[in-house]
Amino acid sequence: MTEESLESTRTSNLVEKKHHKTTPSIIYCLGLALAGIVFGFDIGSIGMINFQTYRDQFGDILYPSGEKRINEVVLGLIVSGFSLGAAFGGLLLPRFADNYGKKPLILFSMFLYSLGSLTVCWAWEWWQVFLGRILNGAGVGCCGVVSVMLISELSPPDLKGPLVSSFQVFTTVGILFGAMVVYLCKNERSRWQYRISLVIQMNLAGIVAIVTAFVPESPVYLIKSRQYNKALRSIGRINGLSPTDHQVEAELNDLRERTQLESLNIAMSDPNSTSILKGEPRILFRTVIGTILMIFQQLTGINYFFFFGVAIFENAGVEDPFLTPVILGAVNLVFSFFSLWLVSQYPRRWLLISGSLLMMILIFMFSTCGVFFLNSSNGAVVGSIMILLTCFFIGAFACTWGPLSFVVLSELFPLRVRSKSMSIASAMNWTTTFALSLLSPLIIRHIGFWYGYVFAACLFLSAFFVFYYIPETKYDTIEQIDRYYESMTTFNEFSIGFPTKTFKKRNKKSSTIQQPEIQLHDV
Repeated sequence: MTEESLESTRTSNLVEKKHHKTTPSIIYCLGLALAGIVFGFDIGSIGMINFQTYRDQFGDILYPSGEKRINEVVLGLIVSGFSLGAAFGGLLLPRFADNYGKKPLILFSMFLYSLGSLTVCWAWEWWQVFLGRILNGAGVGCCGVVSVMLISELSPPDLKGPLVSSFQVFTTVGILFGAMVVYLCKNERSRWQYRISLVIQMNLAGIVAIVTAFVPESPVYLIKSRQYNKALRSIGRINGLSPTDHQVEAELNDLRERTQLESLNIAMSDPNSTSILKGEPRILFRTVIGTILMIFQQLTGINYFFFFGVAIFENAGVEDPFLTPVILGAVNLVFSFFSLWLVSQYPRRWLLISGSLLMMILIFMFSTCGVFFLNSSNGAVVGSIMILLTCFFIGAFACTWGPLSFVVLSELFPLRVRSKSMSIASAMNWTTTFALSLLSPLIIRHIGFWYGYVFAACLFLSAFFVFYYIPETKYDTIEQIDRYYESMTTFNEFSIGFPTKTFKKRNKKSSTIQQPEIQLHDV
């Protein structure tokens, strides 16, 4: 049995038979995807750092007016602490899922997140905020990985892609929600101005924890830990059947056989087959490619707008800069729904390359407006044009690099190393976010809107990177991608140019055995 055929059968019987109810599993998956709101709300509510009450509490530079501001290094640490914690939480904590189960880990991650928000809420020094932000990030980083893994295991095979994608959709909902809360609190003058968002963060984490408590544990984990009675109940709940139903027992036996077969295959295989450094075909090289892909996702400049949008448009002379993140969040949400259709219709590489070039043009125009025209007599009009360009930029990202970088990453690796390779790439994604969040306030203060040209250059490089180094994964099986790497001797040899209709038709024959469209984690 090939690795791909084994992967395709691992969930083939779980929720696919016509007499089984798919509604319970869909509800469970959507409940788990609610964790995306916690992640999104944290991003959307970061604008609270621009509240004067926040600056007065944690600022250390005094204006002649008596108001305070936070110096750029401290501001960078406060914003980037979340990414630092997420890199740790996403890379290390999910490994405990094999020993303790996925549900307990999700509950623990929400506890960590709530503890972080509570720490920030009652902090009186900036370093306490930094510590709280690290705890926030560790909770979200862990929950983001484990929730998606559990969604992938509980979802019906034919709905796996949309249900996994629902986590990203809920994230965009959270971003909009967070921006709206910040906007509604802008006129509050007490210290509760920024604490309201923190209290909501804790409540959202509590809701996710309560919902998770009612979700069944992964049957695969229960079987591997020899908890067969609990596995029966879990399979029954997922399928809407009684645990004593003979179909549930049959599926339990089937899962046990396939789990044992997988363990046997691993035991008989080459010890290096699961190694990142020595695995073939070219696992180390593919991991590097995936890591660079995720680094470029952050170098698009998306968080330049989401993290520092209020400050950017405050400098642009926008009358109400707190309204801008609400507009950007709404645009992000709308285009995230549109991306579900776009990703299913068009080749991955074409969308990534097109997205890079389009975003490059948009952020180049944005920076040009800010550098050369903002201080002219038509400054108000220029500021409005910059908001419009940013909306187009957010929409382009939401349709291309936002979802597709994770989709392509999940399709680059064989099952045996996918989890490890993706964890490394995702950790570097968070590390890049940390570096940008830390340095951006200082860079913005010294070079202003010239900073956008840096991201424009990175977007130009990302288009070439995808063109030369990323294969088209939409129409090929993992075995075909393996063969690409086996026969590859140079990067140029690997390039297949821009996708064409001919290429699409040529590969449609193999699409019937293609792995699920969005398969972030094995089950």
